[in-house]
Amino acid sequence: MKSISKRQLGNISLLIAVIGLIITKLLLHYGIVENVIWRIISTGFEAATVGGIADWFAVTALFREIPIPVLRKHTDIIIKNRGKLTEGIVDLVTTKWLAPEVIKEKISQLSISRNIIDMLHEPQHKARALELIKDIFAKLSDSLDSPLLATFLQGVLKEKMNEINLSVPLGKWLKARIEHGDHYQLWEMLLDSVEVSINDNSTREIVVELIEKQIANYKDKDFMKKIFVSLAEFTDAIDVQVVADKIMNALNQFIREAKNNPDYPIRVKFDQSLLDFADALIQGDPKAQGFIDEMQEKLINNSDAEQIILNLMAGFKANLLEQLEDHSSIVQEIIQTNFDHYLQKLDTNREVQEKIDSGLKKAIFELLVKYYPEIGNMVRTSLSILSNNELVLQIEEKVGDDLQYIRLNGAIVGGLAGMVIAVIGMIFGDFF
Repeated sequence: MKSISKRQLGNISLLIAVIGLIITKLLLHYGIVENVIWRIISTGFEAATVGGIADWFAVTALFREIPIPVLRKHTDIIIKNRGKLTEGIVDLVTTKWLAPEVIKEKISQLSISRNIIDMLHEPQHKARALELIKDIFAKLSDSLDSPLLATFLQGVLKEKMNEINLSVPLGKWLKARIEHGDHYQLWEMLLDSVEVSINDNSTREIVVELIEKQIANYKDKDFMKKIFVSLAEFTDAIDVQVVADKIMNALNQFIREAKNNPDYPIRVKFDQSLLDFADALIQGDPKAQGFIDEMQEKLINNSDAEQIILNLMAGFKANLLEQLEDHSSIVQEIIQTNFDHYLQKLDTNREVQEKIDSGLKKAIFELLVKYYPEIGNMVRTSLSILSNNELVLQIEEKVGDDLQYIRLNGAIVGGLAGMVIAVIGMIFGDFF
């Protein structure tokens, strides 16, 4: 309602001046009033009418064409001078309002890092930053299972493994594990597996087959041994099944005694052999080191190494993506913990903030110099896409209300000026 009233100010002021002129002229014409004051007032309304009409023409001519012969070519000023107006606005924006020096001065007064830090302390912005970090990790993981990366890692592994001497650290690790008994569980698993294998029917058949093969080999050595063994077989002095049972029982007896018994002689002897091998590695024994080097070489040049690496990386990728989706995962906790840690450090380290500000401002200034003409182009493009009516309406919407005061002031000032002129004329005798 307030805006509508402003738009009516110019018309109301002109209407009042015209009505006032008509009324006073009629009163004076018919002799209803003859006082000098009324003549001054009438002259004031006359001048107000002239001023109001003149200012109506001036304001209206800015926005629209007024169909008055001769004068019409001086109306619709905005549209007729649209090109000049556009370039004038572009020049004003680019050389005054948004000149590089103005922008640089404004940016130089800002602490960009401080604003970023304060923003990241807010829960909603912090959550968005963490989501961005997770998205980056997810994008980076896309190529983790690529054959090209697996080939690259295999090459790096070969290069680094050739540079690393594993003998000493492997020897120390092996010795420490044995001395602390970390290998006991491996012993129990091995003995359990052997026990299952020994008591399998196929194992007994293999033992019987081996006994029979050894007896046959013994018989083939000479004639007397053949006669002796054949006689023993005929008299059942040699029973392959019985021998096989005894061997199987002996093996089971060994397993029962060795299980859960670290002090069993064979286990102690084997452990001591491993300790001796570990000491040899630590002391740089050429034979032991050569064994490790050979194993290392076979591992590096294994034809399946690339596929093994590829499988490992694919598993790592799947696990990473799963962890990134799980809000209670270790990866999520690591990301958030480190985010909070470094944000806190940045919050209190003024020197780092200044370095960040310096780097960002330098980059912004370089971009500003490079893309500064785009500011003018954006203004020019924004204006060019407007139709004539849209341009006029936008300008009128912004300044139209205030222009009505020009019309109002024209009527008032014109009226006052007319009355002053009338008084002066009366004083000097030229009024009538």
